[in-house]
Amino acid sequence: MKNLVDLSIGQRLWIASGGLFLILAAAGASIYDAQRRSDRVQARMVDEVRPLSDAARVLENNLLYVDIAARTWLMSPEDGQIDAFEDRVDMATATLAKFEALPMDEQSKAQFDELRPLAERFLREAAELGSTADGSDASIERQESSATSIRERALAVVHDFADLQRGRFDAAQLELAQARDLVARTFVGAGLLAMLSFLGFAWLMLRSIRTPVVGLLKAAGDLRQGKWKSALALHTDDDDRARTARDELVQLSAAVGAAAWALERREQRLQADGRIAAASGRSLKKDKLAELVLRGVVEHSKAQLGIVYMVDEAAEELQPIASQASSTPGSLPLQVGIPGQAVRERRTVLVNDIPTDTHFRIDFGFNEAAPRAIAAIPVISHDRLMAVIIVASLRPLDDELIGFFEASARQLGNGLQNALAFERIQSLLDEVRERKDEIQAQNEELLAQTEEIQAQNEELQAQNEEIQAQNEEIQTQTEELQAQQAEIRESNDNLREHADRLSAQNTSLEEYSAKLREQREMLAEADRRKNDFLGLLAHELRNPLAPITSSLFILGRAAPGSESAVQALDVIARQTTHLTRLVEDLLDITRISEGKIRIQREDIDLLDVVQSCVEDSRLAVQAAELSLDVDVPDGQILIDGDRVRIAQILGNLIGNAIKFTDDGGRITLSVRAEPDASHVEVTVADNGIGIEPNLLPNLFHPFMQGSLSGLRPNGGLGLGLSLVKSLVELHGGTVTAFSDGQGRGSRFVLRLPVKSISTGTVAPVASSDGPLRILVIDDNVDAGTMLAHVLRLQDHVVEVCTSASDGLGRATAEPPDVVLCDIGLPGSMDGHEVARRLRENSRLDRTYLVAVTGYASPDDRKAATDAGFDEHIAKPVTLERLHEVFAEIPRRERQKVVRIARDSGSAADGSFD
Repeated sequence: MKNLVDLSIGQRLWIASGGLFLILAAAGASIYDAQRRSDRVQARMVDEVRPLSDAARVLENNLLYVDIAARTWLMSPEDGQIDAFEDRVDMATATLAKFEALPMDEQSKAQFDELRPLAERFLREAAELGSTADGSDASIERQESSATSIRERALAVVHDFADLQRGRFDAAQLELAQARDLVARTFVGAGLLAMLSFLGFAWLMLRSIRTPVVGLLKAAGDLRQGKWKSALALHTDDDDRARTARDELVQLSAAVGAAAWALERREQRLQADGRIAAASGRSLKKDKLAELVLRGVVEHSKAQLGIVYMVDEAAEELQPIASQASSTPGSLPLQVGIPGQAVRERRTVLVNDIPTDTHFRIDFGFNEAAPRAIAAIPVISHDRLMAVIIVASLRPLDDELIGFFEASARQLGNGLQNALAFERIQSLLDEVRERKDEIQAQNEELLAQTEEIQAQNEELQAQNEEIQAQNEEIQTQTEELQAQQAEIRESNDNLREHADRLSAQNTSLEEYSAKLREQREMLAEADRRKNDFLGLLAHELRNPLAPITSSLFILGRAAPGSESAVQALDVIARQTTHLTRLVEDLLDITRISEGKIRIQREDIDLLDVVQSCVEDSRLAVQAAELSLDVDVPDGQILIDGDRVRIAQILGNLIGNAIKFTDDGGRITLSVRAEPDASHVEVTVADNGIGIEPNLLPNLFHPFMQGSLSGLRPNGGLGLGLSLVKSLVELHGGTVTAFSDGQGRGSRFVLRLPVKSISTGTVAPVASSDGPLRILVIDDNVDAGTMLAHVLRLQDHVVEVCTSASDGLGRATAEPPDVVLCDIGLPGSMDGHEVARRLRENSRLDRTYLVAVTGYASPDDRKAATDAGFDEHIAKPVTLERLHEVFAEIPRRERQKVVRIARDSGSAADGSFD
C-alpha cells in the first residue's frame, strides 16, 4: 500500500476543502468585480449622464421662457411684465450655475464652455430687446433679430449637448447589459467548476482511503483463516518511516504487518525452542546431544556454519564434539581466538560486519565466502563452563538471535550436565562391578585357602579392614549417585517448568489473536461509521447550497429591495448560519478529540444562563408550533464554568428536543438543586419520537446520527449530543439520556457541581436599552461600512474610521459608548495598542471596548483582555452576538444623539457632535 503522498486523512480533507474554497473565492472575486463594474456604470448613468440631460432640458426651457418674457415686455412695457422678465432671467442664471456645478467629462465640459457665453449673451440681448419698447421699429427689429440669432445658436449647442448625453446614456446601457451578462456567465461557470472540483476531490479522497482499507480487510480475513502471507506483505523494513508517516492508514498497515511479522517470528522461535528442548532430552551422549542442539540452532538462525567445542580443562583445550556445514575441525587452545574470549569472559562474544578480506571462509562445496558475523556462546550449567557454541553467518546476527543462542546454550548445558552425570554414573557402576569381581575373586581365594584362614587371621583382619574401607567408599559413591539422581530430577523439573511456560505463552498468543480480531471488528465498525458520516456530511452540506444557489440566481435578476430580493437574502442568511453551525460543530469535535479545547471558567449564574437560552430558543419553538414549559427556582445558583459553553450545552439539548418533537408537542425544562446542595440537575424533556432502548448506550458517540437517520430526516450530523457529553465532562458533570421507547418522548438529565446556592429574588442585570454611540475602527473599508450600515438599521449612531490614528482622534474628541476595533490594523499601531491608549484617557472610562477580529484562540482572547478590551468577538460578526454584547453593557448615562434628517426623508443618519 505505497502512498506517493504522505498525508493524514484530516490533512487531505483540509486540502480538498481549501482547494474548493480557493475556487469559490476566485469565482466570487470574478462575480464581485463584474458586479462592481455594473454598479459603476449604473452610478455613472444616475449621477452624471441623467443630471446633465435634465439640466440641458431645463436650461432650454428657461431660455425659451426668457425669450417669451422679453417679447411680452416688448409688446406690453409694464412693471409687472418687467418683473416677470427679471424672474425668468434669474431662473435661467441659477439654472446655468447649477449646470456648471454638475460633474462632466471632457467632451461635455467643452460643449458647456461653448454654451455658457452664448446663454449669457442671449440673456443680455433679451434684456436689451425688452428695453427697446419705446424705440423705433428699425431698432426693435434689429435688436429682435440679434437676440433671435443668439438664442438659436445657444439652443443648437444645448441640443448638441443633449444628443451627446443621450449617446452616453445608450452606451452606458449597453455596457450595463454586458456587465450583467458577464455576472450571469461567471456565476454559472463558477458553479460548474465548483461542482466538478468537489466531485474530483471526493473521488480522490475515497480512492486514497478505499485501496489501503481493502488491503487491511483482506489481511484481516486471511489472519482469521490462519494465513500469514497477506498480513506479512504489509510489513516494511523501514519502521521509522512507517511510525513517522502522517497517513493513519499507512501507520495501521505497518502496525498490522509488524504484528504479523512479530507473531510469525515468535511462533518460529517457540517452535525452535521446543525443538532444542526436545533435542536436549533426547540423548545422554555428548556428541549426539550437541549435534541435535547445534542442528536446531543453525536451522532456526539460517546460519552457514556451527561448531560445538567441549572444554577440557585438564588439557587446556577445546575439543570439537559436533559441527554443521563444516568438516570436523581440530582442537583449539583454551585461551585463543573468539572461543577463548568467550571462555575467559564467560559471556557471549559477537563480531558483526567482518571485513570481506578476512582469511576465514565458509565452504559451500562449489564456492567460498567470508562470513559477516560470528558469535561464540559459552555453555554454562550450575556455574560450570562446559562448552562453547560457535555460529558463523553470511548476514548480521541481531539481538533476538543472540537471545535464542543463549537460551539454546542453557538447554545444551542442562543436557550436557545430564550426559556427564550419566557417564559418571556408568563409570562408577563399572568401578563397582570391578570391585565386586575383585571381592568375588578374593572370596573364592579365601574359600580355597580355608586351611590358611586361621593361620592368616591378622592378614585377613587387615584385609577385612581394607574391605570395610572399600565398602565405606562404595557407600560414599552411592550417596554421590543419589545426589546426581536428585540433580537429574531437578533438571527434569526445570524441563517441566519450561513446558509450562511454553503453554502459558501459547495462551498469551491466543489472547493476543482474540484482541487482533476485536480490533479488526472495531476497524470495520469505524470504517462503516466513517462512510456513513461522509455521506451524511455531503448531504448536509449540499442541502444549504441548493437554496443559496437559487437565491443568488434570484438576486442577479430581481430588482434591489424587491420582495423577491429580500426573501432571497433571508434564505442566504439562514442557510449560511446553518453552514456555520455545521462547521463549528465539526471544529469543536476536532478540538475536543485533540485536547485543544479550553474552558474559560468563571462564577456564573446557571439560572441566568437558562433564561437566556430559553429566550434564544423562543422563536424556534414558536416556528415549530411547540410549547416550552420552564420550571426554575427563585434565587441564584452559582457554578464554576464557561458561560458560552454552558449556553451551547443547553441550546443543543433544547434544539434536539425541538428537532425530534412533532407539531403541537410539549418541551419541559426544569432546574433542581440536590438536597446536599453539591450538584444541580437540569432536565430537558419532550413528548416527541423517543429513542429505542438499543440506541441509548451509544447515543452520545460521535456520528451516532448515522444509525438514527432513518428516524428523522433533519437529524443533522450526529455531533450535537457528543459535544454536549464532552463539554459537560470538561465541567466535571454528567449527562444521561432516558426514553421509554419509540414514540414515547425522551428526557436528558444534566448534572453539574455547584459552588453556592442563594434563595430570594436576584436583581436582573442592567442592559443597554437605547441607541448607542458606536465607533468602528477597521482598515477594511467594506467590512466597516457594512457593519455600520447594519448597526444604523438598529437605530444606533455609528461612525467608521479606517486607521488607528483616526480612531484615537475621533474617540478622544467625542467619547462614544462603544468602540468596535479590529486587532490587525496596518502600520505601527495595532488594535491592542489602540485599546491601551484609550484606557489611558480618563474621559473614556465609561466607554465599552470590544475587539472584533479573526484571531479567536484562548491566547488571543487573553491578549485582548490584557490590552484593556471588555469583550472579544470573532469574525464573522453576527447581529445576535452584538445584541448579547450590548446587553452586557452596564446601564450608564447616554450621551446625546443628534439625528439629521436627509432631504429624501426616507432615512436618518447620525454623527458624533
